[in-house]
Parts: sequence; C-alpha cells; structure tokens
Amino acid sequence: MRPLQALFPALIASVFATLASAAEPDVQRIFAEHCLECHGPDDKKGGLALTARENLFAELESGAHAVVPGDVAKSELIARILSKDPDEQMPPKKKKPLAPAEIAALKQWVADGAKWEVHWAYAPISRPQPLQISNLQFSISNPIDRFVLAKLEEKKIKPAAEADRYTLIRRVYYDLLGLPPTPAEADAFVKDTTPDAYERLVDRTLASPHFGERWGRHWLDRARYADSDGYEKDRPRPDAWRYRDWVIDAVNRDLPFDRFTIEQLAGDLLPDATAEQKLATAFHRQTLTNTEGGVDQEQFRVEATFDRTETTGSVWLAHTVGCARCHTHKYDQITQREYYQLFAFFNNADETKTTVATSPTAEQEYERKNATHAATLKKLTAKLAVVREQLGARLLDWEKEIAPRLAAADGKTAKQEPIDIYRVSSGADVEFQRLDDGSWLATTEAKALDTYQIEADLPPGIISGLRLEVLPDESLPKNGPGRAKDGNFVLSKVSVEAKGENVALHSPEADFSQKQFPVASALDGVADKGWGIAPQAGKPHHATFQFVRPLEGGQRITVSLGHRYAKGAFTIGRFRLVALVGETPESIAPKTVRNFVAIGPEKWTNDTKDVLVDWLEQSDPAASRVAAELAAAKAAAPP
Repeated sequence: MRPLQALFPALIASVFATLASAAEPDVQRIFAEHCLECHGPDDKKGGLALTARENLFAELESGAHAVVPGDVAKSELIARILSKDPDEQMPPKKKKPLAPAEIAALKQWVADGAKWEVHWAYAPISRPQPLQISNLQFSISNPIDRFVLAKLEEKKIKPAAEADRYTLIRRVYYDLLGLPPTPAEADAFVKDTTPDAYERLVDRTLASPHFGERWGRHWLDRARYADSDGYEKDRPRPDAWRYRDWVIDAVNRDLPFDRFTIEQLAGDLLPDATAEQKLATAFHRQTLTNTEGGVDQEQFRVEATFDRTETTGSVWLAHTVGCARCHTHKYDQITQREYYQLFAFFNNADETKTTVATSPTAEQEYERKNATHAATLKKLTAKLAVVREQLGARLLDWEKEIAPRLAAADGKTAKQEPIDIYRVSSGADVEFQRLDDGSWLATTEAKALDTYQIEADLPPGIISGLRLEVLPDESLPKNGPGRAKDGNFVLSKVSVEAKGENVALHSPEADFSQKQFPVASALDGVADKGWGIAPQAGKPHHATFQFVRPLEGGQRITVSLGHRYAKGAFTIGRFRLVALVGETPESIAPKTVRNFVAIGPEKWTNDTKDVLVDWLEQSDPAASRVAAELAAAKAAAPP
C-alpha cells in the first residue's frame, strides 16, 4: 500500500514542519505593536530593524548592539526602554508605552539568549523523531499514529474503538473515491477475514481511476478550473477538459510532486518537451479574460500575470504573496522586489495555442475505441456496398414496378384529413392547450432548444405524407406563429416514428421559406439551420413532408419537431397536423427520380443510376436499415 507521504508529500511535510517548530515568540507581537513604525522594513532609524534576526543582532549606527543574547546590560534595546531621558527613551513619549509585563518579557527574552524563530512556514523542513507513547494498548501501524496518540494522551482522551467493517469501507470509499461502495463490495469486505483485508481494500481503492477524479478535484480548485471565463462575458472553455484529464491521470499514476510542479509551471521549457508536458502548463491558462469591446488588452494581460504570480505563491508557497505587489511586509519573507522577480518570469510568457495529445491512459483508450469504431465502419460500409450493388442490379425491375404506379397517380392530389393529436410534450417542460380547431397552443414561457413530441392517431386509408400547419395567435409575439420576439420560428428537425421505427421523409415543400432558412433544412438536422418564415409573421403557413414508404392508416405515430437554433426561443407557438391520404406522384418519389423514370432506362448514365440507387437505399427497408446503422456508427465516433 502506498504510504500517505507518497500521496500528499507537500501536505505531510507542512504537518511535520508545524510539529517541529515552536510558536512565534511573544516579543514579535510587542515589536509589531510598539516599535515597527520606526524600526520596520520601511524605516530603519538608527540602523535598527526589528523584523529579522540578522538585523536584530547587527551593529547599529551608534556602534552599539540592540540585542546581545544573554547579556541584558549590554543590550541597547533594554537600556533605551528603561531610560528616563525623554530624548533616549523608547518608545517615545508620544507613542503607546510598554506595559511592565511587556518590559519584563523583553528582559527575560534577552537573558534567555534572545531566541528568534521564524514562522514554521519559512523554516527548513525537518522530520521529527516519532514520539514515545506510554499507553501502547493500541496498535501503531504508521509513525503518524504516534503523533495522534501523543496528542490524545495530552488531552486525556481515550482513542475510540475500531469502527465496524461497513463503516470502514464507507470511509475508505468516500475519502479516496468520493463514491459509496456497492452492496456487493461492502459484503465482500465484511466477509473477508484475512489479516490484510483492510490493506488490500485500500490498495484496490487507490488503483481505481475514480481516485484521481476524487483527489484531482482539489487541485483543479487551486488551478481556478471552475472559475468564470471572463469579466464582462462568460464564454465556454471547450478544451479545458484536456487539462482536467491530465490532472486526474497524474494523480492516478503517482506522478512525483516535483515533476507535477515543474511540468505545470514550466513544462514547455523542458528539453524536448512532450505534448503532455506542454498540456500541463494549462494550470495557468485558467486566468480571467476580458473580451469586451474597447478594453486595453495590455491591462488585462498584466492582470493575468498578477494572477499567475499570486496563484503560484498561494498554491506552492502557501503564502499570500499578493500583499508584496504594493509593499514589503514586516515579517513576510517575500519582499516587493522578489515579488516582481517572480512576476517577471510569468511576464515572459506568450498566450499561444497548440494541439496536444490527451493523457497516455486516455490516448490508449481512445486508440482502442477508435480501432473498434474503424472496424465497425469498415464492416458496415462493406455491407452497404453489397446492398447498393444488389439495388443497382435490380434497377430495371424497379423501373417496371414504379412506372405504372406513377402513371396511375398522375394528376391525382392527396386528400387532406385532420390528424387526431392526443398528447403534446416538451423537452423543456413547456405546456400546451388543445384548441377547438384541433390545433395546439404553447401556453407557458418559451424556451430555446426545445423538442416537441406529438403523439397522434392517423385517419383511415393509405397515408402518403403529412402537412404541418403553423398558425397565428394573438397570445404570441407579433401574433406568431413562432415564439421569437419577431413572431418567427426555426424548425431544425422533423421526424416521424411508427411502430418503433423511423419513417423516412422526402420532398419537403412550404408555402413560404425565409431566405437562408428553407424548408429542406428541416430534414438535415443541422442545429443552426431549419425552416423559418420571417418576415411573414402573423400569417398562417404550412409545410408538407412525403413518406418514403406509405403508412397504413389508423395506427399511432409520434412526430418530433426539433428546435435547435440557439439564438433565442425560436420555437413554434401554435400548430396542427394534417394527413395526406392517397398516393400522388409527389409522394411516390422525388421530382428528380420521376424525371429519370420518365426518360427511360435507355438514357440512364452511371450518374443517373447512382441517384436512383440513393433513392432505393431510402425506400428499400433492408437497405435503409443498413444505411441507418452506418449513419449511427459514424455519429458515435470517439471524440
């Protein structure tokens, strides 16, 4: 099992340093309260600065020494404090006088050798000897246990009994993974009676990829990972997850803390830096940005440099170096000069972009998924090629079947029958009201990026397509039929499902389409496109969609109206569905296909045959299923 020190070396080092160093001497408080205005870092009257050991014991301008360790009589500091001469007495009469107890403390301090200890944070790290414990009735499995038991003895607190096994496994899982164990995992641990059951449980938990996710969260907080992107605009950071994965992987593979530090602060400066080491420097890419028009870019470049300087101090030095941006502090070990030396390092960095690999583990997983995906695509592509070859071979037979159908349907128009809608639901929880004319009206607050699910029953007959009617209403902006401020909508995707299978649509037509938002875009599923009707708001409009294969009437269907246009609530406000009953030339095939049938097979070229096979691929059930499988596989490509 990995020792705690190996997991969190900086944390353990600071704990040891704290235990090893004494509290800050009381004399420093006395100096801060009474003396530092004249004898501090900014004003060293007489050559005396009471802020550091080397200044305290140094020779003064007068030739005397303020403090001679162990010799009160020779210490000028004590002589000035005890002096009755107004010109010599310290502090001066206009300042707050020392209390008798404070004078006594200073005299005793000098007599005892003028011990001067820096704050533990500035002291060199030392490993203390394990403490001796008088009560050894509790087993000690780690040297840290001795420190805990010693403190309990000091406080006269009896250690608690070992927790039951269900509690132990829950503690391990929540501490290391942030997740509870499954009932099966908990039961298995409770039943495991081997002496090292607990150690093996911890080893298994540390080996989980969730360990890096749990503990990487704390480091990501220090890296400002979840902070806002900017001051005036809060834009997404679409690639930030790459750094997040680097942190998780670094924790999971026990990257040594020195390498963890170097790569994040200067990975790009390493000899022959790898893409992974460059990626690590994204620790300092999480700074705020200001993209508001007219801003002084240099101002916010400098602000980002301040942030990087001060974040480095707070994270690696556990120190608020930001105070030294303006002035040196009395007891801080970081001076203003040193602050700007650190600032200069980051001030040399340029904001650049580079393409880098994901973590080794993620890269291997990606390669595995990519290989599997490529094999699936190859298999389905070959399968579809065979199907298309078979379709091409039966083009002449197909022409003999479709030509009579087109001839019989010539001149006919579809009968329009209302579709009985019995339920409408919204992905964004918009509510709808059924009106007397069979239309449905959205009645609650409009939401962007919404999909309406319409469940309806078809009328009797052969249903060759459907007509979507969008209708005005005085409750809608500009009377609708859309819910955008100008009465418009953008219908991104229309789909129909019957008996659990998708119904292919073709030949969309509309009474009016907005420029650059044609009705054909309602079938391609592109998010920022679709059917729109601006500037013809406040009027009824309609669009028709033909079924590639007719449906038998009387069955239940689901119609989806997808709105994916992200620039506002461009959703339909009021609509109605109508069934197209009976075959027509328009429903049997698109116009291009009908024209090729009309000229006869003798004039078909190879390009013509490709277009006809494309159509057969949609209209043949077996071929369309293979094509749908291939399309789904392409959409499932690993990111």
